[in-house]
Amino acid sequence: LVDCVSEDPEVLSHVLSWLMIFYAKSGMINDSIEVFEQIRSCGLKPHLQACTVILNSLVKERLTDTVWKMFKKMVKLGVVANIHLYNVLVHACSKSGDPEKAEKLLSEMEEKGVFPDLF
Repeated sequence: LVDCVSEDPEVLSHVLSWLMIFYAKSGMINDSIEVFEQIRSCGLKPHLQACTVILNSLVKERLTDTVWKMFKKMVKLGVVANIHLYNVLVHACSKSGDPEKAEKLLSEMEEKGVFPDLF
């Protein structure tokens, strides 16, 4: 997709994050995942909004296993979840019928000082 070395890392992360958002919102989830993997391979961190949008698109497609795999990769890259991202994760728990995981998430949120705004 792009040459990781010759570009300004901050600009590259910004552009690729918006490309992730575009693909995810256009229903091109596999392309969005491919861009995410490109960001990872460049050693960059996608923007939080891009992470939220791609995970939300995966939830809408009922690809909850992929949601958790992607989220783990995001955390390894240094993405720090905010209330919006946690809402998407709780929604994933709801879609997959996993109340125990939702309870764990709510506890994690409380530990991190992020308080739920949806019930």
